[in-house]
Amino acid sequence: MKKRGELLPDRGVDGRRWALGVSPVGSETSRGTGYLAMLVCAGLFAVGSMACSGYIPCDAQSPAYADCEDMRRSVRQAEDQLTSATETALRGWAEQLWSALTAEMLRVASELGRAAADEGERKVDQLVKDFRTQVGDLFGQSPNRSFAKGEGDRGGAGDNSKAPLRVAVLLPGIGTSSATEFAGDRSESLGQVYGLLTSAKGYSDVIFFSYNCGTATPGSSKPRWSPAPYEHTDTFRGLGASAKKLECVIRSYSEAAHTPVTFDLVGHSLGGAVAFRYLVNWGSSVEHLVTLDSPVNGANPYTISLWDEIEQKYGLLGHVPWLGGRIDRLIKMFHSEAAGELKRLGKDPVRAGTDNFSLVQKLRQRGITVWTYVNPRDLIVPPVDAGITGFRREFPRGANLDRIIFSFDLTWFSAADTNHGLVTHVLDDDPIARSERLALCHDLEIECVP
Repeated sequence: MKKRGELLPDRGVDGRRWALGVSPVGSETSRGTGYLAMLVCAGLFAVGSMACSGYIPCDAQSPAYADCEDMRRSVRQAEDQLTSATETALRGWAEQLWSALTAEMLRVASELGRAAADEGERKVDQLVKDFRTQVGDLFGQSPNRSFAKGEGDRGGAGDNSKAPLRVAVLLPGIGTSSATEFAGDRSESLGQVYGLLTSAKGYSDVIFFSYNCGTATPGSSKPRWSPAPYEHTDTFRGLGASAKKLECVIRSYSEAAHTPVTFDLVGHSLGGAVAFRYLVNWGSSVEHLVTLDSPVNGANPYTISLWDEIEQKYGLLGHVPWLGGRIDRLIKMFHSEAAGELKRLGKDPVRAGTDNFSLVQKLRQRGITVWTYVNPRDLIVPPVDAGITGFRREFPRGANLDRIIFSFDLTWFSAADTNHGLVTHVLDDDPIARSERLALCHDLEIECVP
């Protein structure tokens, strides 16, 4: 049995997961009662009772379970801040909060069991916003500011030139180049992610990472970012060298800003592994990292054997003019400095996964949220290499593929290559894409356009 405060592993493709050491309550209506209990606990704490600060019932089967965990974290942070306030202020705040929210909490809790899922989602989201507003008012913060993080305007970009900036950095993977990636929503690998984030409410800017850094110049409301051109061979460097380029990007942008900047990182394939490595050595200004089929655990021996098999069976086609670009580039990736480092990291996949689990827990203690998205049908970077237990979401998309059956099966090669990129297709009109889209918006704590 897990103790309170331990993180239990998440499971499933629909964003459901366990919260921190909390046992589930067995009904769908517990979504509303969970939030009600959390706010009750916060109020009781404010008037001197700490008895229920760790008891927040959440339904593990409810799609709202992720929100419940976030709310639980917010309540615990509220407790930490409230301990430094005077008893009079605490009681005054408790009375203000209780009088403003009690009626709404009870109404929402009673209606959630009967309301449609979408309507219930809207109401609970509004309740969370109301709670954060009340806490923000108590401590002199802007109502639009995220209480959970304590900084960063969640209400959109450009409202105030002195307001903190929140910036998303998109990191393309190995084998890409600036010619195909620095094209906004037409980016070859991250175009749909760019389109989703730029249409969402919450970001001041969405920029592309360059494997050669770039320059940022001051602007009226935010810096003007100019990523440096790069070739696909620049992506072959080791993870440490590429992580230094990410440090250069974040430092350059921050120095050109007239106000504090926080960053969210979203990386596909090797780009996610580079971002993960960056967090090990830097990352003080990062709030969220989401990796998309990224080899954060390295490349395990089974994966390496498949890479070798691809080279053996497709290597002769590497210089055929109408096929050579994709095949030759993929095979060169297998022999790059980055791939060599991934092989060393993944030599013992059990140890790699365990070490990364501990690392993500430490990152969360620093206020950095990490999620790893995996496609179980991706053979190039399979889930054992791309997912960290407890911080992993699965989105199965594409063709079900076995090992290569015979040489020159170009249909297999094309499907394997396609499957590796499908996790970035967050705007496609299918159930899995919609599920991933909702998860990404939730995990980045942004409000996406329906």
